[in-house]
Amino acid sequence: MLSDRALFFIFCLGATLIACPLVWGYYKLSHVLCYGWRSGVRPYSEHQMSKDVTYLWHVSERLYETKTQYQFIEVFQHPHFGRILSIDRSLQITQEDEFMYHEMMAHVPMAYVPDAKNVLVIGGGDGGALQRLLEHKNVKHATLVDIDLDEMEYISATYFPHIHKGYEDPRTTTVAGDGARWVEDRLLANPNRDEDKLFDVIIVDSTDFGAADSLFTPSFYHHLSQILKPKGILIANLDSPSWNYPTVAHVQNEMTKYFKYSFVYAYHQPCFLSGHYSFIFVSNGVHPFKEGINWTESWYNKKIQASYYNPDNHITSFILPQWSKHGLSTRLSLPQLNPITLNTISTDETTTEPYMEDLKKVEPLCPAGQEGQCHGRVR
Repeated sequence: MLSDRALFFIFCLGATLIACPLVWGYYKLSHVLCYGWRSGVRPYSEHQMSKDVTYLWHVSERLYETKTQYQFIEVFQHPHFGRILSIDRSLQITQEDEFMYHEMMAHVPMAYVPDAKNVLVIGGGDGGALQRLLEHKNVKHATLVDIDLDEMEYISATYFPHIHKGYEDPRTTTVAGDGARWVEDRLLANPNRDEDKLFDVIIVDSTDFGAADSLFTPSFYHHLSQILKPKGILIANLDSPSWNYPTVAHVQNEMTKYFKYSFVYAYHQPCFLSGHYSFIFVSNGVHPFKEGINWTESWYNKKIQASYYNPDNHITSFILPQWSKHGLSTRLSLPQLNPITLNTISTDETTTEPYMEDLKKVEPLCPAGQEGQCHGRVR
């Protein structure tokens, strides 16, 4: 006869053999219900490490994925935000609100250089910044340098065609390669800094990790300062001032070593972690408030239709929260504003939706039969 201890052991073993599959099954069922199937299509998640926050995007489909020599790229479909571009599992743009990012990146510097002829975009392979720059008809030549150019142009044409027009513009030259290396070669090829080979506006539209590491070095900042015209402007995407303020302050302070003027401006970007994002504005010849902007010449006469950018939020984007006085070496305030900038703002400007017709040609944001359950700009 088995001892009490043996019987107890057999009972525990049996209970374990029964319980383990049940627990495993419950876990898998709850995982499927909460997160979707094992394929990982639902949801797409993005984690913010410094604040330990994860955003879950309940996407309906993974439309495309590829791993290049430099990065892992995915495109998803979301019922509200439309198509989502992710690089190395970090959200870059969405079909629904990319215009906020690209308009504030491109139109802000162009307001100070209304006759800009030569512009450069480093990164930005989705085409959005390039397209917004080329809406300024005074631009004669635009150069786009992207390390994954062929892949990004394909993604832009296939999944974000409403911001692919810049690629097709005859004023555009595209270069496949590392942006930092290209800038260095450009500088070496123009040792005398002939002005016709310098740039009026440079935009650095990159990820902040991985393949873009070379774009965050002192030598790169210095080289950029050398290929700008005396009154040229450099814009680079930064980070969330609310969640990653030390990073924002660090970059701004670093830029003051290579440029006379270095200022942060912020705006609202719903799809980015925290919803509060920023750019860095640097120049050796243009102070964003002391330099007067004649809005009639710089904006209204150009008849550019924008959904987010206008002269009012151009100015207010440079006015930062009170806590930003700690850490930033330079800040702006309204008393510094040139009267011309304020006096030439029209009070009759109407709101426009420039890309509505193009977006309507793209696959609808809402699946058939669910239109009433979705909320997007495109119906």
